[in-house]
Amino acid sequence: MPDLLPENTRKELFRMLVDIQDQGSSVEASRNQVAAHYQVEVEEVRGIEREGLQKQWPPI
Repeated sequence: MPDLLPENTRKELFRMLVDIQDQGSSVEASRNQVAAHYQVEVEEVRGIEREGLQKQWPPI
């Protein structure tokens, strides 16, 4: 599922997700916000989140 967006876009999405969570938003709220911003389903955000964690994308 993450392959629907180019890798650089997935990395930007992941960074935005982490940044929002670092600012104090809940995981669920941050996923919803990022999904709305990128106009994708929350499930796709979850998949990209897993990919980013597995591949240790910045800002990890």
